Amino acid sequence: MCLQMALDVVVTGAWTMTDWMNMAGWGLVDVCEVVGSALSIAGAYLLAFQCKWSRYGWALFFGANLANIVFALLLGRYPFLVSQVVFVGSSLLGMYRSGLLGGRRSTAATSG
Repeated sequence: MCLQMALDVVVTGAWTMTDWMNMAGWGLVDVCEVVGSALSIAGAYLLAFQCKWSRYGWALFFGANLANIVFALLLGRYPFLVSQVVFVGSSLLGMYRSGLLGGRRSTAATSG
């Protein structure tokens, strides 16, 4: 199957994210896990750097929360789901306080 997909890509030139995921053996659960982890790490570092871009760490956390919510729902991990729903609130508050959602930009919230 993997060889057939590779040949299809070579012959037709069609290459989609779904094709890549199928060849890698990844499903939606795997993608959500990786995206949630990567966005969480990037958001944490942005906030820790205390630079002019730090406020975007809140948006990355929000994206990570959404990916982790889908991940938790797909696996039926309800305690993890509850924590991510609560973290959505803190991400939204951070985005508001940093000015990303139209609130007044606070230096305490942006750290930069």
